[in-house]
Amino acid sequence: LKLLTNWPDLKSMANKTFLVMRITLFLILLSAIQLFAVDSYSQNARINLSISNESVKTVLAEIQNQSEFSFMFNSKIVDVERKVDIQAENEKITEVLGKLFANTDVAYTVVDRQIVLFSTNLLTEQDQSRKISGKVSDNNGATVPGASVVIKGTTTGVITDNEGNYTLSVPAEAKTLVFSFVGMKTIEIGIGTQKTIDVTMQQNVIGLDEVIAIGYGSQKRSSITGCDNNYGK
Repeated sequence: LKLLTNWPDLKSMANKTFLVMRITLFLILLSAIQLFAVDSYSQNARINLSISNESVKTVLAEIQNQSEFSFMFNSKIVDVERKVDIQAENEKITEVLGKLFANTDVAYTVVDRQIVLFSTNLLTEQDQSRKISGKVSDNNGATVPGASVVIKGTTTGVITDNEGNYTLSVPAEAKTLVFSFVGMKTIEIGIGTQKTIDVTMQQNVIGLDEVIAIGYGSQKRSSITGCDNNYGK
């Protein structure tokens, strides 16, 4: 009797589940159709151009007028004021762009019906950056945690960890690393082609003859200007 009583509820739940499955399947099919349609359009869209001594920007505008594509770019990276001559008769968008940006550093990618233009030089510069790692120790072989490792002439740097280790991303143009720590002599090391740079830091010892007693402590003689050579006589 209990099963018979609950039968309408079970039937309702089954109907709802079936409906959700149908909706999900429909959305999957719709997404696949849209993706296929976009890819098909980019392959089949045809362009006709006959342009002489006009800017790249003008050519892009004409392509937009003849198609459903739109362009995205940074004018500081992509030179759209460059003058070009281009002829195209019923050609695919990929063929037209190949002509337009031949022998330049400009590349493109198609996202939906937007075409994003970018410079391959930026990718090259990023690829040229590298990581340098190493360990900082003192003259007794003990590690130096908290030492500063900085690219000379910049504020880019890191601090060594508890084991005295560091890893630093270095751009291609960087030439020198500067190692410093309180109470130790600052060291500058040329980078060259090295990927690992270990450093041994020396203590910055101050001789007793360099120190002057003052009322509230002591100070290095060289840091006191105008000191009388007959001081204390």
